[in-house]
Amino acid sequence: MAKEEIGIGIVGTGHIAQIAYLPALKKVEGAKILALCDSETAKARSLAEKHGIPRWTTRFEDLLQMEEVKGIVITTPNYLHHPMVLASLEFGKHVLCEKPIALDRKSVEDLVNLSKKTKSILMPANNFRYRPDAQALKKFVEKGELGEIFYIKTGWLQRMEDEPVSGWRREKRQAGGGVLLTYGIHILDLALWFLEKKEVLSVNASMHFPSREKGVENGAFVFLKLEGDTTLTLEISWTLLDERDFTYLNLFGSKGGALLQPLRIQKELHGHLVNVTPKIESSLVGRNPYKASFELQTEHFVQSIHKGKESFPFGEDEVRLAQVIEAAYLSVKNREEVKIVQ
Repeated sequence: MAKEEIGIGIVGTGHIAQIAYLPALKKVEGAKILALCDSETAKARSLAEKHGIPRWTTRFEDLLQMEEVKGIVITTPNYLHHPMVLASLEFGKHVLCEKPIALDRKSVEDLVNLSKKTKSILMPANNFRYRPDAQALKKFVEKGELGEIFYIKTGWLQRMEDEPVSGWRREKRQAGGGVLLTYGIHILDLALWFLEKKEVLSVNASMHFPSREKGVENGAFVFLKLEGDTTLTLEISWTLLDERDFTYLNLFGSKGGALLQPLRIQKELHGHLVNVTPKIESSLVGRNPYKASFELQTEHFVQSIHKGKESFPFGEDEVRLAQVIEAAYLSVKNREEVKIVQ
């Protein structure tokens, strides 16, 4: 018997919707994209026609009132995330929202609490966690095979292109922040995920604000101290003067270490360092890890709606992440280390 299809509506039809969510959702069994919403009439209409989507609208309220739409995917500019998630939850919709789901910790916490109250799924876009290589490394960490993780260094350095990051991402009013809040939040979430439930004790950050920007940073460098004498460092930029982009995550534990992209895991065995890198599941071999992450994430979202509950609740992690991001900006503003009150 075929699985009942969950009606999905997408609000925001920009780059991430077109290259990631539309193709990913079309592959997910048990889901059907029923409507698109965008403030630009021509874009909403043309994309709906191109992908065979039956309805489109320029009014978010219209999308919310479509009873057949059970899940909302939000890919709009940052400042619209909070009001759209709030309205969606109040309408009883399940939500998958691009990060950040709100621009401050208190608002994130309020949305998480509302999702519990309404019993609606609120899933922040944690697609980095769904990368096949990240999933494989997570299993090693969970089983304690690398010992206690005491240091992670990670970064996402994008080269300056002929057409640099533009539009709302460079406007503080719409983005809420610069490269840290818009891009760095994703890889920071991944790094904290590997550290399980270790509490963040303090945050120290430095940022670069070029004069042509409108109040947002194009480079951020963050130093975190966590319990158990654990350290995490993050560097993030979208205007690197280099010939290529550079993304990395290096993880070090008392019994071994690992690198992502490409995945390589080394473990100490009988006094020797041994390569124990696992083979990725055959069905995932050869797939672009970026595209695979969105496909696996949207599949998880749809399955959670079918089950009526989120398999792996993200609420607590999202509040912690928002607290760290907030502390990083405060650290830059006050030019000092910020203690995290537990």
